Amino acid sequence: MLDYFEQFVIQFSGLSTGNHEYEFHINDAFFKNLENGLIQKGDVEVKVLLDKTPTLMTFDIEFKGKVEVECDRCASFSDMPVEGEHRLLVQLGDAYVEEDDMIIIPRTDYQFNLFQHIYDCIALALPLRIVPCEITLDKSNCDQTVISRLEAISQEQIIIAQETVDPRWDKLRNLGKDNI
Repeated sequence: MLDYFEQFVIQFSGLSTGNHEYEFHINDAFFKNLENGLIQKGDVEVKVLLDKTPTLMTFDIEFKGKVEVECDRCASFSDMPVEGEHRLLVQLGDAYVEEDDMIIIPRTDYQFNLFQHIYDCIALALPLRIVPCEITLDKSNCDQTVISRLEAISQEQIIIAQETVDPRWDKLRNLGKDNI
């Protein structure tokens, strides 16, 4: 049986010049392979269009699906939709160099692994602050015990802040009054 991750390796050396299409189904096995990854589970369809020329390969990556993420507010897990597209340029050159959206690989290479690039595209499609209930407007996924405890702590901090005034502020307020 072909290793699951081998499917993401594009053997470009034998490909003719022109367009080539690839489709991948990303599932939990894909995400579990990454240690300390933001995403641990998911179901995402990925389409890759490769435009190959003798010295440059353009990978247009499109994806759509859902991934399971941990809420930044209550730490519960829920599904979040992801969708996007990305263009990756891979050029043949003298040595391996990675820039923004261009990677230069040695001319002696004959294959290119899209695994990490596909993961990065999906992970970068997530918002910086992951609170699924704010996006879906469905608060039923939130852990209500954690939410109520956070609200209680917040109220306690407000009360403490109102009761404690730093004495240095009182001295600063009085400075202006003496000069009038």
